[in-house]
Amino acid sequence: MVLAGAVLGGRYVLDERIGTGGYGEVWRATDTVLTRPVAVKLLHPCYTRRGEALARFRAEARHAGGLSQENIAQVFDYGEPADGQPPYLVMELVDGPSLETVLAGGPLSDSRTMDIVAQAAAGLQAAHAAGMTHRDIKPGNLLLAPGGIVKITDFGIAHTIGSASVTVSGELIGTPGYLAPERAEGKQATPASDLYSLGMVAYECLAGAAPFTGTALEVAIAHRDRPLPPLPPPVGADVGAFVMRLTAKDPACRLDDAAEVAVWAGLLRDGVGIVARQEWPDLPSGRSPAVGWLQRRTVLAYACVAVTALVVIVLTSVIGFASTPGPVIASAVSPSSPPAGGAAAPGGPAAPPGSAAPPGSAAAPAGRSPVINPVTGLVTRPGRPPAASPALQREPVSAVAAVALPHGHGYGRANGKGRANGQGDGNGNGRGKGIGNGD
Repeated sequence: MVLAGAVLGGRYVLDERIGTGGYGEVWRATDTVLTRPVAVKLLHPCYTRRGEALARFRAEARHAGGLSQENIAQVFDYGEPADGQPPYLVMELVDGPSLETVLAGGPLSDSRTMDIVAQAAAGLQAAHAAGMTHRDIKPGNLLLAPGGIVKITDFGIAHTIGSASVTVSGELIGTPGYLAPERAEGKQATPASDLYSLGMVAYECLAGAAPFTGTALEVAIAHRDRPLPPLPPPVGADVGAFVMRLTAKDPACRLDDAAEVAVWAGLLRDGVGIVARQEWPDLPSGRSPAVGWLQRRTVLAYACVAVTALVVIVLTSVIGFASTPGPVIASAVSPSSPPAGGAAAPGGPAAPPGSAAPPGSAAAPAGRSPVINPVTGLVTRPGRPPAASPALQREPVSAVAAVALPHGHGYGRANGKGRANGQGDGNGNGRGKGIGNGD
């Protein structure tokens, strides 16, 4: 029997007992060499007489001592049994309650639960990458350090002493409320079985109670054969679907990558919803919905970028085309209108002084009056080269007559000045060749 004040290994002074369990007890102690507080776990004396258990305890202590991750309570030292003292592990002292103590006050929110799951999964990923499985994930082995940091304790200890397995006689050793179904059948612990236990921790955090009750064997069989009761309504659909996926009965349909679990839980903690898929537990082995979801998000992101770029290009083209100056088209000039001020167009009759333009006509701009060829009837505008085809420059006959031939066939004097240019048929005041309406 170890008492307060005892010194282990000549340097660790036991100060007070802070926890007990079926396989040992935990003490707050002081490392007199480094003058720091530590936690010392003592293995129960009855297990020290089991050579196989003691050998595994040593091996697991060495493996756990090689892990260094924020969410794992680090192992500093190991001591062999000597002078009536049991073997011990010296670990990082976490100054905070266990999750089991916190859950005594009631269920946790979705975000708080997902935060705990994300951190615990990150710690499990470090252990799994080193070839270790915890084998006894439960609220009592998750400590909540100041600042909300989750620390996993007791790596490998439960497995070392035969925990979480069913013996030939049917005796169940361990914590049955968090056993994976395959472990209740006596199969080897795997990373997927650790994650099932973590899923059961998440279920209890959300529901406020374990899903099954009864004797240890009854609870273990229930985990193997019975579906989990639904989570209460306040739990979000995405969080509930994630927990159901994590606690699938078939290990092949269960999330088996702790890093993936950490990512999913972190997204849910941060409020990034994931479409609930109740068919997840029935997915074939090797198919990961998380990976597929992330791939779909990546494809969607690239598609959005492509569409946005296309819209920008189209808008830029339209705006640029609309702002480009087009060809200037002169307004039509009525050929029937005489030049302003009574001046005669080149080659045409002059309007009487003071006479007004005919109704509906517009004055031709100065210097841009059309010039009419009296022989061909073609219209030539100043400053513009003639077209290759005469047909493109020919004005209607009526318009030419209105400008060039006021009346008559032939030529003569009109209004006393100038000559009437043009030729063609029509009715007028002249007779053949002769004088017109004036001298």
